[in-house]
Amino acid sequence: TGSGINAEYGGDREIAENNLVQARRSVVVGREATLFLGLIKRFFQDEHVQSARWLRRLEKANADSPLVFSLAGRLARHDGRVADALALYERALAAPHFDAPQLRATINYHIGQCHFAENHWSAAAHHLTTFLDTTRGKIFRPFAAWRAGVALWHTGKRDDIAPLYKRALPWVRAHESYDAYAADRMARFLDTGGFDAFEEAWDAAEGLYEAREERKALQLLDSVVGALKSIGKRDYFAQFYYLKGACLRRIGQTERAEKFLRSAIGELTRTETQPHFACAYALCELGEMLHEAGDGAKAQAAYDEAKALPATFHWHKMLHNRLKKNVESVKKNAKKPVQKIDGEDEDDDDDCDNASENDADWGEASDGEEEEEEEEAN
Repeated sequence: TGSGINAEYGGDREIAENNLVQARRSVVVGREATLFLGLIKRFFQDEHVQSARWLRRLEKANADSPLVFSLAGRLARHDGRVADALALYERALAAPHFDAPQLRATINYHIGQCHFAENHWSAAAHHLTTFLDTTRGKIFRPFAAWRAGVALWHTGKRDDIAPLYKRALPWVRAHESYDAYAADRMARFLDTGGFDAFEEAWDAAEGLYEAREERKALQLLDSVVGALKSIGKRDYFAQFYYLKGACLRRIGQTERAEKFLRSAIGELTRTETQPHFACAYALCELGEMLHEAGDGAKAQAAYDEAKALPATFHWHKMLHNRLKKNVESVKKNAKKPVQKIDGEDEDDDDDCDNASENDADWGEASDGEEEEEEEEAN
């Protein structure tokens, strides 16, 4: 197992896989080798079925293993199956003879993130602060602290947030994406003394998007349109357009999704933060949507524009990895016949749809600008 892991970290994934396949036969390390193989197939080879099959076998054969069930929970959370993830994490915590304090702390972190995604604020605050009080490691701490503060805000325990953020800021590690984003948000809170109406709605909607609750996220975004216009920050406009476009894409409303994604891209030169992560990710989302529709050339153009942005925005490392994978997919499918995407999802609830249509009208030409001017910016 050790040689397989070392090869994986060294970048030779084929050698790693071969070594781990051999190690699977071992009575001593077979379980661990299967876990690592499953993760390689899931995250690097997109072999989801094989990965899931191995994991189910491990769950059956290791009913009392917190490691197996915590990793199964992590995969479920990654796929947006938050309820399944919570059940798996709770089973991991309930395992008998669980004497691994750091793993227990980490599981509390993931449980807290699941509750945050579902906007279960009291539970999120409890598990995230439990993690912060019990972890001995450095990873996750700033991001957990920031989200714990958001959860505390929603539960009304607002006086507890500033002391937590002041304690957490020295934990921030240089060049770590999650730490950097959390640091910016915590510092802004300390400067302003709270979260404004848009931040309150955005953070909740972003969580719902993680939980694949796109319609609930859309309703939250629609509810904050008035505050968005009143505050007038172009960073917020970019974030609003991007997340709304991403949600609409997920539920199959591709035409409306494209409008909002292009509006986010149109904020590239207007945002206070240059460049803003929402604009960069909107380019990626748009490219993926165009590729799915069979237009590889336009998809490639969107990817190229995103890659050309200065690598100073939040989450740029993760986006660049996603873009690299997407570009490889465009090249791979260049000679394949074009497939039309399925029809849009018409089963949209009336309240959300009516509100969104009104937003789309001003969203394409905000602040009294002409629609043609918005199109030129895109």
